[in-house]
Amino acid sequence: MKSLDSLIIAALLDAGSLCRVVVDRDVKTVRDRFEDEGESFLTITLPRFAKSLEQALAAESLASVRFPNFKSRRGYPCFLRGFLKLVFDESTYQIRSDPDPAAIQAIRQICLLASKLFEVCDPRRQRRSFDAYVQTEEDVQDLWFNDRDLKDLRAVATQVFGRQLAAIDSTIARGDHYPTHGPGATADRLRGNAKYDSLYWPDRLEAFFPSADFLLPGYSYFERLRQCTAPQPRDEQPVRVITVPKTAEKARIIAMEPATVQYAQQSVLREFATHFRSGRSEFITLDSQDRNRQLARIGSADGSCSTIDLSDASDRISVDVVSAVFGNYPNLLGALLTSRSTTASLPDGRRVWLRKFASMGSATCFPVESVVFATIALNAVRKELGRSALTPRLLRGLAKTTRVFGDDIIVPARFTQRVLADLVSFGMRPNPHKSFWTGRFRESCGGDYFAGEDVGVFRLRQRLPRTRHDAKEVLAAISFRNHAYQAGYWRVARLIDERVAKLRLPMPIVEPTSSVVGRVSVFSWRPQRHHPDYQSPLVKGIKVRTAVPVSRVSDSGALLKCLLPGRFAPFADVNHLTHGGRPDSVSTIVGWGSPF
Repeated sequence: MKSLDSLIIAALLDAGSLCRVVVDRDVKTVRDRFEDEGESFLTITLPRFAKSLEQALAAESLASVRFPNFKSRRGYPCFLRGFLKLVFDESTYQIRSDPDPAAIQAIRQICLLASKLFEVCDPRRQRRSFDAYVQTEEDVQDLWFNDRDLKDLRAVATQVFGRQLAAIDSTIARGDHYPTHGPGATADRLRGNAKYDSLYWPDRLEAFFPSADFLLPGYSYFERLRQCTAPQPRDEQPVRVITVPKTAEKARIIAMEPATVQYAQQSVLREFATHFRSGRSEFITLDSQDRNRQLARIGSADGSCSTIDLSDASDRISVDVVSAVFGNYPNLLGALLTSRSTTASLPDGRRVWLRKFASMGSATCFPVESVVFATIALNAVRKELGRSALTPRLLRGLAKTTRVFGDDIIVPARFTQRVLADLVSFGMRPNPHKSFWTGRFRESCGGDYFAGEDVGVFRLRQRLPRTRHDAKEVLAAISFRNHAYQAGYWRVARLIDERVAKLRLPMPIVEPTSSVVGRVSVFSWRPQRHHPDYQSPLVKGIKVRTAVPVSRVSDSGALLKCLLPGRFAPFADVNHLTHGGRPDSVSTIVGWGSPF
């Protein structure tokens, strides 16, 4: 298998078998256009076909939807025509009375298989992403809000989320919030245990995050604070804006926070996670996407709710909006504002003063945007109904069709236009290609549904391995293979089996819980030998090894790590004081293990 087109063609043939559609002409189209246009046809052009399909499903007609870069005959696309005929009438272009969800899934699968290939886009597209980041910040700085609108947000947030927010506010007021360092990269490039030795502490953090409590293992180490660097806001380390691999078409922009600022943010995040976990809030959860997916499926079946997606969601939330939403909780708001970074540095040397609350990369970004978007949506419903306040009875009814997880928003379909208008008025930018309130297609939190049926797809995330030492690619290929097999795309699965076999790597049939990486199958596993001591069945396959980098810590840093408040459970890794951070390498070995 020399290229991605072999996988797409195999998926075409599998989809044709599943839907009983002849795909000979489609196969020729893929081969010809791949030869002329290269991989961009598979990674950029085909995904655009899928987006056009979704817009046609929303409009319930092909008549008003364009399929750019694809030929049509009297307005009906020629590519994948056999599948489209199972969904849209050829003569009227309207959706059929009995559209086939399997055909919709097949079209999306063919077009989206390589759409999320995890790679760095070209430099031109990266520069475009950085320019868009700066332009978004300028848009936020130009926003102006009516005082009445901000007061309404404050009132709704207090009414709906008051119990949770008051509990967080009280915890911060008592000083019972405690932090932890994560394994991720930071703006100051500190890794692993080195973060616990850092004595950089911006002066403005002291009000809600006292350095004596956050940097010292005990007050007997108070002399260490003499070595502490406490810059004023204008001299602080800015967040470092970088791109990370996403797709061939677009780079993902994140902002890496300084380690100590991230450290303070983590203490607030912990409180949000505690008080907004499943079962504690009717409109928001920070630990589960299940309710969003359930509502998306229900909405696709009966049209009761719509799904809204936002572009650059976190980068468009103004500090003014956050101040309004959390305004009745001064300690929580103070902790959020003092732990946010105020400037950002770009790779080209530009330095930007931030009016947004936080970019993706801040620990408090996700919970804050969830609360903000839920508040805006519920306030929009209140205004649409002409109510001065949301009654408990109304809130109980809204809870059945309203849910927010980050920037994935689900609201009652009849209020969609008002919610969209209010989101725009507060500086947000709804994504028209991923928001659905008409027709029978809905998507939210990775769940894709049409008329109550799952039409989700599996995607290739990494390049296929060239050698057996390409550990990440080998593991990603096997995971991709198993998803394809379970979806009934057996030709695709067979191609991966052949690729792995050429690398001379064993891939036995195993259960999903096995420590050995292998194949899922309709057939049962077969033991290749038995354990000499326990007589349990064993199979020979791929096992994963990770190498955590060496990361030593000073005595005081070690004490701080071990004695942080709330640190009761033992560390999972006995070597955590000599090794830390994310694994800097992943490798595979061939060994024996249980098949289940």
